[in-house]
Amino acid sequence: MIFSLSDFERGRIVELHKQGLSQRAIAAEVGRSETVILHFLNDPKGYGTKKSSGRPKKISPALSRRIRLAVRQDTGRSSTQIKAITGADCSPITIRRHLREKGFRNKKRLQRPRLLQRHKIARLDFARVTKQLSFIQLSCMLLLPGCLSPSSLILFASNENMLTANTQFNFTPRFPFVLQQ
Repeated sequence: MIFSLSDFERGRIVELHKQGLSQRAIAAEVGRSETVILHFLNDPKGYGTKKSSGRPKKISPALSRRIRLAVRQDTGRSSTQIKAITGADCSPITIRRHLREKGFRNKKRLQRPRLLQRHKIARLDFARVTKQLSFIQLSCMLLLPGCLSPSSLILFASNENMLTANTQFNFTPRFPFVLQQ
């Protein structure tokens, strides 16, 4: 739906009015409502120049540029950090909404602990120990976590087809693991 009159329509309305046509006839000729014709003829120069009212924007164009610059410099920043860097006088939610409107999409980062060097060493130790184990011995170790430490794990298969461990750990399973032969 068109809300403003084009220059052609304005000129046509003025010309038809000078010819002496009624507002109803002008409205039918131009294809606009009688109210539009009435308001235009009352103030032709001021028609369509009224500033639209509404709530003012919290984020000015200059602040918008600063926010987008902060995001481009480091995409991992949170909206709270962006607010602090840019000095914005709005909530972090407003900043997220503004960035979404500008085409930026946010992804919440996964919360997981850092993988330290000691973790990598422990993984390698675990791999070295478990590389030599059979499937049943490995499943025994994984089914009963915390009973043995992987670096000092020594499992034996007894004659009764029960898995038992070194007496140093005092580990005996509560149920038998039958070895497949």
